Amino acid sequence: MFAGRKVLIATKHKKELVLSPILEKELVVTCFVSEQFDTDTLGTFSGEIERKHDALTTLRNKCIHAANASKSDLVIASEGSFGAHPSIFFAHANQELVMLKDFKNDLESFRKQKEFWWLTHKVGRTFIDLCPDNVSSDKYLQQA
Repeated sequence: MFAGRKVLIATKHKKELVLSPILEKELVVTCFVSEQFDTDTLGTFSGEIERKHDALTTLRNKCIHAANASKSDLVIASEGSFGAHPSIFFAHANQELVMLKDFKNDLESFRKQKEFWWLTHKVGRTFIDLCPDNVSSDKYLQQA
């Protein structure tokens, strides 16, 4: 399904340094980054540019706009938030959403990761973590 395809990593913050090696090994794809779309136009995690939508909608829009601007049918992107922890008033929390959008096969898959500020977040999880729960990751990795 993915082998031999090009994957656009929609970022302007060097996330391809973490994601590319994992995606290229696990999916047998070629990763690239494009400057055709500025992902920060949809908002920034730090709030300098305010989001107009919730994080998931923003992430989906990031994939769509980046794909259209780059003429790519396979995109991965992430959207992060940083702020106060919802139940521990003195702690900060981080939430990261990661989405894989395959326009050719009409597939969208995302995962959410929440962590305290003092824990290290790994955006570069393998594709196996992005596979829908009802689909075997082996099926994805073996299809051409």
